Amino acid sequence: MKTDSSMTYLQAGFKLDCYMEQIQKIKDKYGDEVYLHFEWVRSGGEISPNSLPVVRFESEERLYEIIHYCESIGVKIFDPHTWVLDHGGRGEVGSMERKKRENDPRGLLNPGKIIYEM
Repeated sequence: MKTDSSMTYLQAGFKLDCYMEQIQKIKDKYGDEVYLHFEWVRSGGEISPNSLPVVRFESEERLYEIIHYCESIGVKIFDPHTWVLDHGGRGEVGSMERKKRENDPRGLLNPGKIIYEM
């Protein structure tokens, strides 16, 4: 990315039981538009295949098309391109909102970073 400013990245979690199929689907659809750098992480005692997909940036629409495709084949995408934390995809759906309610019931910390009804 330092040598080619048209590249950006995502953060992705693949499924251990089918990550090779997920990789093949992404490569078949996007070829050299998406490069996959893998890291293996132990989480809760289990190994998890994670990736930092490096993406040739054409437009925001194209980037989110790639994100939606990955999600449609079971790859969890954590979007580093948003300042709204709950749009980043970290954890299960609604987990950011639950943590926010538990730890900040009056909505004083980082206003506007998590969008939900108080």
